Amino acid sequence: MDVSGIADVQRYEDDHPSGEGASEGEEVRAHEGQHVRRVGRAQTARAAHHRGPAHARRAGPASPDLGTRHAIHAFKHPADATGSPRAAPPSSRSGVVKTLVVDVGGTHVKLLATGHRTARKIGSGPTLTPQEMVDAVRDAASGWLYDRVSIGYPGPVAEHRVLEDPVHLGSGWLGFDFERAFGCPVRIANDAAMQALGSYEGGRMLFLGLGTGLGSALIIDGVVVPLELAHLPYRRGRSFEDYLGRAGLE
Repeated sequence: MDVSGIADVQRYEDDHPSGEGASEGEEVRAHEGQHVRRVGRAQTARAAHHRGPAHARRAGPASPDLGTRHAIHAFKHPADATGSPRAAPPSSRSGVVKTLVVDVGGTHVKLLATGHRTARKIGSGPTLTPQEMVDAVRDAASGWLYDRVSIGYPGPVAEHRVLEDPVHLGSGWLGFDFERAFGCPVRIANDAAMQALGSYEGGRMLFLGLGTGLGSALIIDGVVVPLELAHLPYRRGRSFEDYLGRAGLE
């Protein structure tokens, strides 16, 4: 997955701090301050397609919906433990708040920081724990200045919290305190949803991320509907990911 696409989401929000330049379809369908909404997975995606996003929010089990690029706007007013907004201090004299973007994959973890064009990557794998990932990312990002961290996570996320341990990595991700580990504000979103937003140009777009596994997201008029198609049964007792993930392609 291309980490630069994820960084595009943050660059858009930095260029439009008040939502300027966003079309009506890209505006937040919620009250100010509600940066993340929940919708179902496959069942909710179908509801969104046939009956619209409003119905989708009432259908199916709770699951993350990043909304629009304004979901990433949460970075501008991260909340402390009391829920009060707190802003990340600028990391340079220019006053620019810099973001470290981390794309967590099953084979590699890629990272890129504001002001840099070349991504760095470290190894991943089925035993990788969140603390090992944080330690490796901090080492790999040595020399880069950043005030906050944006993580694309290969699994379900709601309100910047991991809902399940990833299929292709180690354990311990659920409930892990990334802000404490990184020592700065951290926002987490499903990696496919972040990548989809980074390349979204309007209308309806189905995003499929082919990598170690299969990531998927549907965007309808600026609203992200997470699909989690990878593990739905397809044929012969196997899932879509069994055919389209790295193992299937090999």
